[in-house]
Amino acid sequence: MMPLRLFSNIPQVATVATQMPCRATPAPIRTGPLAGLRIRPIDQAKRKGSIHGSRSDFERRNAMKNKCMTTMAAAALVAVACIGLPGCSGGESQALRESVSQKLGTGSRAGETKTLALPDGVTMEMVWCPPGSFTMGSPETEEGRTGSTSRSHNERQHRVTLTKGFWMAKTEVTQKQWKSVMGKNPSKFEGDNLPVENVNWFDCRNFCDKSGLQIPTEAEWEYACRAGTKGAYAGSGRLDDMGWHSGNSGKRTHPVGEKAPNSWGLFDMHGNVSEWCWDYVDAYPDTAVTDPTGPAVMDRGRIALRGLRGGNWERDAKECRSADRGGGLPRDRYGRNGFRPVARPD
Repeated sequence: MMPLRLFSNIPQVATVATQMPCRATPAPIRTGPLAGLRIRPIDQAKRKGSIHGSRSDFERRNAMKNKCMTTMAAAALVAVACIGLPGCSGGESQALRESVSQKLGTGSRAGETKTLALPDGVTMEMVWCPPGSFTMGSPETEEGRTGSTSRSHNERQHRVTLTKGFWMAKTEVTQKQWKSVMGKNPSKFEGDNLPVENVNWFDCRNFCDKSGLQIPTEAEWEYACRAGTKGAYAGSGRLDDMGWHSGNSGKRTHPVGEKAPNSWGLFDMHGNVSEWCWDYVDAYPDTAVTDPTGPAVMDRGRIALRGLRGGNWERDAKECRSADRGGGLPRDRYGRNGFRPVARPD
């Protein structure tokens, strides 16, 4: 069976689904990312006799309508499943990603920086995060980690290996950068050098599709945040040095880059705004993993939350730790949530 990650053009999938001929025998899709796939319409009426024979015109029309809807639904489900995989989007955004990857290339050392051009003369500084291994999660004795079963389960320590390096934005996406790509500013606290906020996960994905960038996985985010450290906070290990939180923010966001960076030169990994990640929030594994991306879909009956990391201006210190895991409904927008993108070399 063809891996879902190959179905990469969701708009084209939708077009194929709506234009698919309704017929009783399976027919291959001839164009687009589903080319070659055969989908058999299911006769939900389950009545005896031929569609073209013993039924009334009304019954025949209803039977054919059911077949059409089932066929389109099957194709749509494939497209929706694709949303659960990093890098799964349209051909135009794939071409943009390849262009960005070629321009940035592969870094030579942790903390190396390169400048990425955005529209209207705006730029974004990118920092190289090399491949490597680290311990993701926190020890049960870490200060700020509660004793609840839920948090302990969500921060279970495990070894993670990232086999490929990536570029990460030096700061959270600013409002100036956001406007250059998206054309408007949704933020509640306005200022060109303030982090964009009041954006949901889908907004961030749209930004990435238009800029050739990508949303980081939780593993990429925590690896970059820690930058080789093992404590609750990166850099100096003191939160007030590293980020804006409920105790020092004055109940608002602040311009990016005002606090100290971590050892790889990344600013505001703690506080200011929470940063959307790719993964659905789920319990960590109890074994070592390589290049994790989280579950592709969530089990029925569970709330499908996307990851939010780093804490924000409204949260207290324990929720700004390197290991702390937040989450939100991907459609929700709040003045405390923003993001920073990554670029993965091919």
